[in-house]
Amino acid sequence: MAKKYLDLDGLSHFKSKLDTEYVEQVSGKSLSSNDYTDTEKTKLAGIDSGAEVNVIESITVNGITATVSGKSASVTIPTGDGAISQISVNGVAQTVTQGAVDISVPTQVSDLTDGANVVKDANYVHTDVNFTSAKDTKLSGIATGAQVNKIETIKVNGTTQTITSKAVDISVPTNTNQLTNGAGFITGISSSDVTSALGYTPYNSSNPSGYQTASQVETAINNKIGSTYKAKGSIPFSSLPALTSANEGNVYNITNAFTTTADFVEGSGKDYPAGTNVVIVNTSGSTYKYDILSGLVDLSGYVLDSDLVAITNAEINALFS
Repeated sequence: MAKKYLDLDGLSHFKSKLDTEYVEQVSGKSLSSNDYTDTEKTKLAGIDSGAEVNVIESITVNGITATVSGKSASVTIPTGDGAISQISVNGVAQTVTQGAVDISVPTQVSDLTDGANVVKDANYVHTDVNFTSAKDTKLSGIATGAQVNKIETIKVNGTTQTITSKAVDISVPTNTNQLTNGAGFITGISSSDVTSALGYTPYNSSNPSGYQTASQVETAINNKIGSTYKAKGSIPFSSLPALTSANEGNVYNITNAFTTTADFVEGSGKDYPAGTNVVIVNTSGSTYKYDILSGLVDLSGYVLDSDLVAITNAEINALFS
């Protein structure tokens, strides 16, 4: 029997229907017929916060309050020729002739009163190269007769180096083969060096050619094979062999359901079905344990991919009918 499920496409269509049919609920608010239009929103955006109705409340002219009626006020403005009657400069009244005043303004230093007692030196030549306090401090820190800090001679191991354009190229050894072996260190050890040091040629009487013995080869092979899984057939759980090095790598198919003990890598109390594979492994040093490799998994409760059918958009639309 087909099982209906909602895939991503269907979920997207379902959300689209929700967005079309419904609006999101806002806590504390409910729907009403007082619709807020775009025109009203634009009008409200053009009004400053705290704005009031544009009504003139008071007008004052030369300290006299004028009467305001509605949006109008009657203001009396004095009239006259607007002629200047008096002008003073530094407290001295100036003569006004036919609406004009001729004010004498100094145009050079000699026209001013020397109230600050300014000293004038005809021999002083002004320049932009000012001798600042910082330069005075710098000059005070230089000893009399001081010279530019220039290195005139550089020597390496007593040998004078050539200075070219304020630079010296000094060759520094970067490899031991560039050094003189003044201490007579041994630079390489060969079999002849060993023979020379011992005074005779070493000889291994038990294995002069350095070949592996049959026992050594067998041990090496067994060590490698010991780490390889070896199928040993099917047995009941109760017949699992002892945990020894001789059984390391042996794999057994357990024919009945069982519960693990402390001898298992997985720990005790774990349930496994019949058909589970168990191998004997070395966990550390001389310690060996059983290790679960695989078992049967019951998939009867799972839905087959072929049984799944996506919910159609039409079926989703029917939910909103």
